[in-house]
Amino acid sequence: MKKDIHLMRAVIVLLAVSSLTLCFVSFGSYDASAFRAVLTVLLAVLFWGCLIAGYVLLYVISKHRKEFERNASRDKRRKEKAKNNRPGFLRFFSNPAARIADVAMVVLFILNLVIMFIPGISQTITYIFLALLIFSIHMHGILNGVNFEYTEKLA
Repeated sequence: MKKDIHLMRAVIVLLAVSSLTLCFVSFGSYDASAFRAVLTVLLAVLFWGCLIAGYVLLYVISKHRKEFERNASRDKRRKEKAKNNRPGFLRFFSNPAARIADVAMVVLFILNLVIMFIPGISQTITYIFLALLIFSIHMHGILNGVNFEYTEKLA
């Protein structure tokens, strides 16, 4: 059970790496040197590899949580079922960490809209804010979800 806590941390790190690869998108290009073309491919592989690995680990945590719930007492299952009836992406402010992610998601969404319409802003800055927005969306879903609650109860 304690390994699920480490798996949840790994999920967060993998999704952070996946999102942060978007910060370097402006450095890659297929039209420039071979180095930049290789960099573009490596960034894409890193983005998709970390994203897929993160959600595969989240699936593993979900399987462990469901097995744990199956072995729990009947009364405890009823209470948990009644309390957690919505997916993490549809829940807001369910715990302190989720509050931070939810506020960050809304603020970064607004900042992204503003930055996109300001002429003269560097594309790199736009990509950085987009990467932060994507990471905050991931964290909103995960930190409001039942798998995060499960790992918090284990700690």
